[in-house]
Amino acid sequence: MITLRRFKEIAGILGCLFFLFACSSQPPRIEGVRLRLIYAQKEGKIEESLSLFVAPADDDGFEDLEELYLIHDESQLYWKLTRQDWLSIEEGENSPGALRPPPGEPLLEGLAAGEAEAPPVVGGGEKNASPPSSQGPSRRVWIGSHRIQMYPSGPLPRGRYRIILRDKGGEQVERSVGLDAPLTPVSAFPQLILDRGSYRIVSSYPKNDLVVYDQDLRIIRTVPLSHAQGAFRDLGFPGSARAVALWAEDPDRGIAALTSIQGLP
Repeated sequence: MITLRRFKEIAGILGCLFFLFACSSQPPRIEGVRLRLIYAQKEGKIEESLSLFVAPADDDGFEDLEELYLIHDESQLYWKLTRQDWLSIEEGENSPGALRPPPGEPLLEGLAAGEAEAPPVVGGGEKNASPPSSQGPSRRVWIGSHRIQMYPSGPLPRGRYRIILRDKGGEQVERSVGLDAPLTPVSAFPQLILDRGSYRIVSSYPKNDLVVYDQDLRIIRTVPLSHAQGAFRDLGFPGSARAVALWAEDPDRGIAALTSIQGLP
């Protein structure tokens, strides 16, 4: 027989346990990773940057995500992205098969451990990501940046990188990914040649797309190219198109190249 006092004690304990379980946060998940080394034209020179995007999932909601880290342990370098830094791209809306970099995105320069804030504590993170979500790829959202660079300049380190996604409650997930891009380009930098209403590309990359910009240099469309030359009228450009650039990619090598932006003739 349980007395009323004992019943209240048990009920109180069960209530506390229920509250704790109800309020406990769930760790985020990483359901996809895309890491590319990008060669880009800048002031007549070719510079390297990294494009990192992850497909996150969080049972506590997308707004619960707070920080994304890219860490290269061998060189003791890391990059930190917050909600204010990363881009959010919905797959199918901006073709993240290539995830082209828009102009004006802030640069994220590498920080060496001990030279600035210390790298985050990464112990206890989940090492294996969940399998991809069952929802269609057109609904998947990717977060990340195209403009991860060295400071003050120089090539980016190759090898293994760790990716850490952390939420507001401090829960985190960790993934490991390799960057095996060659130290020197294996292909000549591609060229985009415009002539009145036509284009011509010189590229040895297996995938080539035109990135289309409006007058404010905002990306409005990406157009896969199946031929090395052709007429703009055959590509279905919107009326707001004012400039283009060539995005050339080799997915197997994890590299891409982005030419400078040119106004439409």
